[in-house]
Amino acid sequence: QGDIFNAAALLEGKPIAGHEFIEDNVLYLAEKLKIGEVRTRQLTEREKIEASMHQCMKAAVNVLKDITPTERSKMDWHVRKYIYDHGWVIDSEDGRVSTLMNMGVFWIPSGDLFRKRMNDLGYDAKFLERMDLWDRGKEEHPIFNPKSLIFTVHDSKARPVGFASRDCTKKEGE
Repeated sequence: QGDIFNAAALLEGKPIAGHEFIEDNVLYLAEKLKIGEVRTRQLTEREKIEASMHQCMKAAVNVLKDITPTERSKMDWHVRKYIYDHGWVIDSEDGRVSTLMNMGVFWIPSGDLFRKRMNDLGYDAKFLERMDLWDRGKEEHPIFNPKSLIFTVHDSKARPVGFASRDCTKKEGE
């Protein structure tokens, strides 16, 4: 459909579904178009928790996009070999944007850097642990480490809801 909500989603990255559609798209457009008061209902506790989860996962994707090395020389050689062995394309033709990153596939130079960036955004260790984005007391998370490819898991509304990884140091079947 070609309506204003879809235009805001396509052009400005606003959500097109879910409870965040109201706050991030409808209210945004109402303010931008100087429409009078728009009434909404209060979110339930469950909806607030779900909104926090989605906001955290979206932040994690943005952190991963930001810290994923764009230069092949900075990528762990296990990860680079795994990508090449599978015939995947790392860079677009202009060499600046990673095709894999656009598909939600990341690699990072340091798990500690990921954790620090999430902390800098206000996500404490306890919350990150509840979101399965870090294990307290451990130096490396099994997913967020330099020798793994990190895959974003999306729900039916294309929102990031978690991550999976492939340890590139292991042979297929291990």
